Amino acid sequence: MIGGKKKSAKKEQLHTEHSYVQWNVYQHLKIFCEDYAHYKIKDPMLSKDNFIKNLHFDNYVKMAIERPDKTTELFFIIESDLKSLAQVISKLDEDVSIIHPTAMEKLVVKLVNKFPDKTIDYYDYNVFKLILPNYPGAPTYKILNSAEADDVCNTFKCDISSFSKIKKRDPFGRWFLIKNGDLIRVIYNSETTHEYESYRYCK
Repeated sequence: MIGGKKKSAKKEQLHTEHSYVQWNVYQHLKIFCEDYAHYKIKDPMLSKDNFIKNLHFDNYVKMAIERPDKTTELFFIIESDLKSLAQVISKLDEDVSIIHPTAMEKLVVKLVNKFPDKTIDYYDYNVFKLILPNYPGAPTYKILNSAEADDVCNTFKCDISSFSKIKKRDPFGRWFLIKNGDLIRVIYNSETTHEYESYRYCK
């Protein structure tokens, strides 16, 4: 009975603090990595897969990621049962991104193939082991909305596709869920070059 109460409390805490709020990928995965590191100290043999399996949460964590022109629903998969997730995705109009354990990739691919008309990206959470946005000297990425992108194109008197290209699966692109057609302002800051801006077009 006590264990059941603890499990309910964990689920309630998850829904009130972590899902259905405007979080970006970096914030959530930073919390996840910090929690994992905390438990790793107590149990050096704890693997990341076992850490996820031991979480008394629902089979996925759902977050709404606000983008300049459209919201993306992000699902961080915890359990292997994807039936409920498929039901949720079928009712969504938003784009979808999924972060999954390595062992679940084939199941996720099957899920994605069920929705050929939807924009669904999926990533192995191992690609997020290195927290790039937190790395010293890392550039700042900002996805521009339509008006901002038009202003930049007018300033440089060029078409949006003329800017240097970036793939949506670029190491930094994955952190910020960039999509094809996005124009991204990249701000660099270093001791030698100081601060300067450049632009990347996702194609």
